[in-house]
Amino acid sequence: MDLLVRNQMKRTIEYLKAQDVETPEDIREEIKIFRNKRLSEEQEEQNNVMMLICDIYVYIYVIFVPIHIYTFFFCRFRNY
Repeated sequence: MDLLVRNQMKRTIEYLKAQDVETPEDIREEIKIFRNKRLSEEQEEQNNVMMLICDIYVYIYVIFVPIHIYTFFFCRFRNY
């Protein structure tokens, strides 16, 4: 956890150095902007992962369930 905090602090400091801030109020405002941007990016990544999981689920359901049903009935009733 300590490594995560240090990494985030480093990223925040690098971001602040690239901005034109002088007063403590400006620094606080830029930190809030950076935090909100980072949280938005994290949320977007989470959404992308969930969409991928849903796509995989649909693919498995669409492809494998019909095959399973066909195989079940074919194997079960082929002797009749």
